[in-house]
Amino acid sequence: MGIFFEKVEGKKSSKPVFIVRILLFIVMIFCLLMAVMNELDIFYIRIVLIAAGVGSLMGGIESYFQKLDRKVYLSEFSIATVWLLVSFSY
Repeated sequence: MGIFFEKVEGKKSSKPVFIVRILLFIVMIFCLLMAVMNELDIFYIRIVLIAAGVGSLMGGIESYFQKLDRKVYLSEFSIATVWLLVSFSY
């Protein structure tokens, strides 16, 4: 019965990482608004995808340094790779 409500055994993020993630989130929202105002300009969407890739990469690095399970940081790195490949394919 623990499929959807599993406990995550991770540590809390450090304060600098948390601040950088908040800044990335603000940049992503700003770029999405600019993309909508400029008729879905691909430049702004590319910035959003790169910011998502950087955020996932930071999550992978953080989970590696917190000594979490190997599949946790490998999945974060693979998601970051997908985000960055999609952003550079446009």
